[in-house]
Amino acid sequence: MWIEPDHREHHHRSRERARLGIKIAVLLGGLSCCGQHATLQAEQYRSKLLLQPGQSLGEASELSIEQMEAELDSMQDSYSRASAGMKLAQHYVQQKQYDKAIRFYQQALAEEGLSPLVNQRLYKEWASVYLIMKDGQNALKLLKQWMSLDKTEDQDVALMFAQASYLSGDYLLTARALDRTMQLAPRISLDFHRPVLALSFSIGDFSRAQTLLKAFIELQPDEPENWFRLASVYLKQEKTSEALAILTLANSKGVVFGEQNLLLYSSLLATEKNPFKAALVLQQGLENGLVNANGKHYRLLFEYWYQAQETDRAMAALKLAADVSGDTELYLFYAQLLMQQERWQEMNQVVKQACQSRIAPSLAGKANLLLGISELKSGRTRQAREAFNRATLIGGENAKAGEWLRYMANAAGEEVSEAYVAPGAKGPCLASSD
Repeated sequence: MWIEPDHREHHHRSRERARLGIKIAVLLGGLSCCGQHATLQAEQYRSKLLLQPGQSLGEASELSIEQMEAELDSMQDSYSRASAGMKLAQHYVQQKQYDKAIRFYQQALAEEGLSPLVNQRLYKEWASVYLIMKDGQNALKLLKQWMSLDKTEDQDVALMFAQASYLSGDYLLTARALDRTMQLAPRISLDFHRPVLALSFSIGDFSRAQTLLKAFIELQPDEPENWFRLASVYLKQEKTSEALAILTLANSKGVVFGEQNLLLYSSLLATEKNPFKAALVLQQGLENGLVNANGKHYRLLFEYWYQAQETDRAMAALKLAADVSGDTELYLFYAQLLMQQERWQEMNQVVKQACQSRIAPSLAGKANLLLGISELKSGRTRQAREAFNRATLIGGENAKAGEWLRYMANAAGEEVSEAYVAPGAKGPCLASSD
């Protein structure tokens, strides 16, 4: 059967669809409008930055920090206030405004709006700020208020206790805190245990420092400082043989020695009755330019060679020491060694070299005595007598000079007279006061 459609219902549905289409069109138009408005705002913001180039993004961030600080008290819930206080505290730490940072850490924790884990982090940051400020007393007070040293399971907190105790001058508590730190961090790592080493050394806990440095050497065998610090720890305990053993091992492994440590190494060799090797180490350092070639170091080289009974090497080092430094005393000492070997002409030249300019009164008598001996042994009796006479006038060696004058008189079959002892100051080797 054919049923006629209801034209009225069809017309009604058509009108509903039309109204719905209008609504959708209006909604879409609204969305388009809002999108254009947001885009316009963004463009205006970018234009503002371009039109005010002096304002950087850092300054814009600073403004937001200031706004957050201003609105902190008006925030309704504890979470928002605590979170804002935390961000402000961390910001002022970065800016190195530590007093402000402390105030906001205190405020953030007082709100009790953050999780326990976040609060623990804030306490650690707050204590770290006190440590940066070298305020050990407040750091220690805060740590004790927050956590017991014996109950903490955090190696960082234990180390903070040690640092705060040291800054406060409580070395017993520092040692206890270091014990706790090592219990919580038994596996030694370079980054974490470096401050543990520094504190151990500072409070004289050399046994712990020794243990740490041995572990550091195993971790970094090519790092020179670990070897030298371990030698220093042994020396602090007056264990010179152990210190020498460490430096000898380091040298055999090709560790590079600087001047200070080369000098230490050679000194320990000499102390431990091996002056020959001490001289070899020092001479090699001088020749390679690792040790400054000055009079002081050449004199040290002379002493090592002299102790090793290497006379020729010792004298060569002494001559270099005198020439480099121009030290009159070294020249005269060198002249004495030449005298022992009866090298009279060389002795004479060395004394005259020392006396090229006026010398200190305390050395003038000795210089003239040595000059007189070298002149006499070289067959120049007149010059010898003049030098001995000057030695009696200047003093210091006048008794010995008088003996030489009497020896010369007896050898010549003459009587010793006053003429020999007071001819006036003439010739080389005059004192600076003459």
